Amino acid sequence: MDERAVRPQADLKPDEAFSLVKDAVRYTFVYSEKDYAAGLHADCDRLVRAGFEPADRENSWEDDQYKGINSRWREPSSGFLFEVQFHTQASLDAKEKTHPAYERIRDPATPPAEVRQLRAYQREICAKVPIPPGQTEVANYNYLRRT
Repeated sequence: MDERAVRPQADLKPDEAFSLVKDAVRYTFVYSEKDYAAGLHADCDRLVRAGFEPADRENSWEDDQYKGINSRWREPSSGFLFEVQFHTQASLDAKEKTHPAYERIRDPATPPAEVRQLRAYQREICAKVPIPPGQTEVANYNYLRRT
């Protein structure tokens, strides 16, 4: 995680500060488990055909705290980034159920013992999410780090 995303930066220009916000605009696609990989690939192709540029993608299906795939896309004329999440109904339900825990974990004021409990809670919920076939075929990328 970019350290600047969690601590205030008074010296940032507005466009620099906005670039740190990964999910100001978010879309979520939900697929059945059996159609997950094919649907994700088809929708990514559809976004590219519509003129959007892939910026980054993180496959978190193997993570114990979060299940799903998050990506960012760039609208080329403005450079605006938006997020697209790819879920099954079970992974979306788990994300929504654990979101308050996620927010508490990110809060620097949350005591370490509570963070440990919240992470255990997230692991418990995410362990019940079936992993769709073909998800390992979805590679990570990050074109934002290119200089």
